[in-house]
Amino acid sequence: LSTCEHRLSHSISFIAIDQINKAKDTDSASALSPQLKEVMTSLNLSAAELALDFADASSALSYVHNGFHFMGENSWEVAYKPCLRLHEAACLASYLNASPAGVSKYSGLIMEHARVLEDKIKASCVVIQTSASNGDTEGAINSGLDLLRQLGEVFPWNISRDDVLLAFRSEKEHIVCNETKSRILNSTMQIDVKKKWSLKLMDLIAPYLFVLRPNLLSLIAKRMVDISFQHGFVPESATGFFLHSYTLINIFDNIEEGYRWEKLALVI
Repeated sequence: LSTCEHRLSHSISFIAIDQINKAKDTDSASALSPQLKEVMTSLNLSAAELALDFADASSALSYVHNGFHFMGENSWEVAYKPCLRLHEAACLASYLNASPAGVSKYSGLIMEHARVLEDKIKASCVVIQTSASNGDTEGAINSGLDLLRQLGEVFPWNISRDDVLLAFRSEKEHIVCNETKSRILNSTMQIDVKKKWSLKLMDLIAPYLFVLRPNLLSLIAKRMVDISFQHGFVPESATGFFLHSYTLINIFDNIEEGYRWEKLALVI
């Protein structure tokens, strides 16, 4: 479909769901079967996530609330996945609406009901961004490092320039050549879910580290490169490659090698 056709399709979807939601408080809506209520919940969830794709946070929250209405009580027990996604959408929409209270409310419910660590991460990322937006950059970094630790990625809190030099010189560097570029382009590795989230978290806190803990940023960039080569390449791998090049240029004064890594970042 063309871009215009996609937009028309989305517009029709929003109109249809809006019409359904207008009838949610009528007697006929209250008499819906559980199966139809499940369909209505799913439609509003899809509309909320689509609205977020268009950066329309207010509409997203409206669809989330309608989804909650159709879902009813005990939703965490009887419809865990849709309920989780609705709360994740509400959490992100609250952040985009500059509502820390909303972020706290919905992230708190996710933390209370999430069944596994991976189900907490999206909300945790929003909480980290909220902390940074409110001026608590150090708190955002610490929260990110704590979550990384739970995912098995442990970094020391205080790192000196000498620690960075030692880390880079104690391990064999990846060889940058045409073969590496080909390996990236042709990679079929399916990255582990925890490693994928680890890369996303490192990518998220990288701007904060750049300002407050540049030495730690160098180690995290190196770890992003290692994970990418060992487990698979994702969009966040490009951040690791770029930051790795930054370390090579600014700490080791190796401009040529740094330039090669930047070109690999563009490949990703």
